[in-house]
Amino acid sequence: MTLFLAFLIGVFAGLRSLTAPAATAWAAYLGWLRLERPLALIGSLPAALIITVALTNCHYSISNRSAVTAANVVDG
Repeated sequence: MTLFLAFLIGVFAGLRSLTAPAATAWAAYLGWLRLERPLALIGSLPAALIITVALTNCHYSISNRSAVTAANVVDG
């Protein structure tokens, strides 16, 4: 099971830079992944929420930036 979760974390890491830490935080919080100190802090609910919000904000800022760039190219 741990090897499977490690594989999934690696797959997520290729998608976005903050997806792997978010997946790790939620897996540790839900008890799917057991982390020892000092990494156990990542498994707390506040840490999982903060990382998830950071991931969401990063995604929206990248999406908006590409839309602005595309509009500038069209407008000339």
